[in-house]
Amino acid sequence: MIKHPEEPLFYVISSDANTLAPGTKQKLLTGAQNGDAQELPPSEFGYPRGEGHWASCIEVVDPQGKEVTHKIELEENEAALSVAVVPFSSQDDTYFLVVGTAKDLVVNPRGFSCGYIHVYSFNEEGKELEFIHKVCKGMENPDDIINSKLTDLV
Repeated sequence: MIKHPEEPLFYVISSDANTLAPGTKQKLLTGAQNGDAQELPPSEFGYPRGEGHWASCIEVVDPQGKEVTHKIELEENEAALSVAVVPFSSQDDTYFLVVGTAKDLVVNPRGFSCGYIHVYSFNEEGKELEFIHKVCKGMENPDDIINSKLTDLV
């Protein structure tokens, strides 16, 4: 979780292991053969489980309004691990939200197929995010991407 530098908003990343991402769940429902496939409400039944899968999201939280103003579901099997608000000198020190993720993350022993950096711009005074760019940083540790590799982006 990180706070917006100027507005009273927080950006929260969440990752759930062994859980199907919404896109994967939709593909499975669409490809169902028996006609009995239906989506059960997550509020009552929880999210569908899937060994080796990750479901992650980014939420914009307004604590004064006590609401989530925006939510972005990440792609299949990406675990959101780190988040930062960063001024980009190449963009006149405009702030961007930067999220580090790992694709196909295995917790123990630690492994993943690729570490990514997602960049989002702030809209509506920070209450909404707009996807700008995603770059694969290869086999670099996603936990370290935000801390040590931001100079490559800024």
